[in-house]
Amino acid sequence: MMQEILLFGQVLADNHQTLRQQLAGLARMPPQPVLERHLIFKPRSPPGLANLPTGSGPQGPQQQELQKTRQMLNTPLNYVQVVGLLENKELTPKKEQSVVPNMNADHDLIMTSDEDESAQSRKAFQWYLEFNDIPEPGKVSATSRATSKTRILEGDVIKFMNDLGYEYLSQYITTGDRFYDQDTTLFLYKVMQASDQSTQNTTPTTSTINTTPDISKLTPLDPSEGYVLQASIEITDGNSPDLKDKATQQLLAIKDTLRSSVDLTPGDRLALDTRVPVRRVR
Repeated sequence: MMQEILLFGQVLADNHQTLRQQLAGLARMPPQPVLERHLIFKPRSPPGLANLPTGSGPQGPQQQELQKTRQMLNTPLNYVQVVGLLENKELTPKKEQSVVPNMNADHDLIMTSDEDESAQSRKAFQWYLEFNDIPEPGKVSATSRATSKTRILEGDVIKFMNDLGYEYLSQYITTGDRFYDQDTTLFLYKVMQASDQSTQNTTPTTSTINTTPDISKLTPLDPSEGYVLQASIEITDGNSPDLKDKATQQLLAIKDTLRSSVDLTPGDRLALDTRVPVRRVR
């Protein structure tokens, strides 16, 4: 599993365009427009957990094994997300469509051509199963967490997750721009509510989640319509202190470069906690 090093910053709506131009200059590239649909799923608890006997009674070998089983099944579970990335071909002017960044962990590039246009129009989103662990504890200069992104090649995303033992909870939309500076990904985005409260927790259909949302009709999650700047670096060996330190130093250098425009800080650990609250079964 890969390790992700991150810094976050809040950006006022009035400062968005200025920072966008600054990031383009820093990365020496035009903004890469991004539109993502995030589906949040919760794992189902193991069936039959409530039927296991409690820990009371004589502590024989069988009782000890029952306690181990209960402890194993009560291990904290994590929410996961299925992220639909709208292909840049749908968002970028044709003169900029020669190379399209992919969201794979190693940032591969997908070459596109006019011959691919009809196939891409039939499938607007590329889907990824994304898991982010709770960040590492302690006082840190940058957030560090284990992360995993797996491409879902085809099929019904909702049914696929249901078969894996996950149930749909809600969704949201992120819209913004990505920039790439060597190993660093700079994502300047705004979070939008995917639908009104009456339908937010209704399980969507395959056709609705593959439909490009009309951003002008969506409500920003932040009433002030502010943005978030996320600076991140992914490293393949999360157990290497040297790689983690190098990635952290790169992010701190970018933090220093952008200090006059945005304050980049580690994320709040509890806000990034993906664990499902444990409900004790007696």
